[in-house]
Amino acid sequence: MPEHLPANYLTHMNGFIATASADKRLKPAHISLYLTLFGIWNRYFFMNPFPISRMHVMQASHIGSKVTYIQALRDLHAFGYIRYYRSESIGAAPQISILPIKISPAAGPKAPPDRPANDPAPGSEVDPFNKQVQKSNKENGAPPTKNRKKVTPEKPDMPEHPEDVVIFFQQMRFDPREAPRFFNHYEANGWHQSNGLPIRNWKAAAEKWVSNIPHFKIRNNDTPNGRLNSGPSNYTDPL
Repeated sequence: MPEHLPANYLTHMNGFIATASADKRLKPAHISLYLTLFGIWNRYFFMNPFPISRMHVMQASHIGSKVTYIQALRDLHAFGYIRYYRSESIGAAPQISILPIKISPAAGPKAPPDRPANDPAPGSEVDPFNKQVQKSNKENGAPPTKNRKKVTPEKPDMPEHPEDVVIFFQQMRFDPREAPRFFNHYEANGWHQSNGLPIRNWKAAAEKWVSNIPHFKIRNNDTPNGRLNSGPSNYTDPL
């Protein structure tokens, strides 16, 4: 029979926070799932047990894997934070009971026992978790996980010193004024191209830079006030 327990929202939540911080068995999935179940319990006015929807609980607790959800629910059951009751018939929702967290004023919050003395043996209630985990693994058909090698990002090719760019431009008989412009441009971009890929050969990039000079727009810093310098000025001409 469902019963409404005299629970205090803040006292219970503060007790769980202190208990969870000391319980090294809990992972982020456990805490997220418990907080979601606690919120549902509060909407049922602290009635035990209360029905849950797996899809709703997974979405609210941001758990994307069914296996992770089942394992976290099973752990909270085994650790003594909740009690899980599977449905009696097909289509009926399973039910959850939130167990009280005992708080001692002197010693502070204590973690709930792994299993109360009057709790039934783990064979009946925990067994459905094992079946669901095995069934989910078979449905997904996922092979055993293996350690994946970390892919290190490719480092761009860059000159060691700005003088290397100047020397290269001199050797190639390029306009020396373009050497610092080329270096400053790619230095500011971390020696990456406009598409985000790293420069693989900075000398080839310099040759492409020089070949694209005729297509560049007139730079405002080439002449004062952005005016085009058409040649040497004749100061004898009237303004």
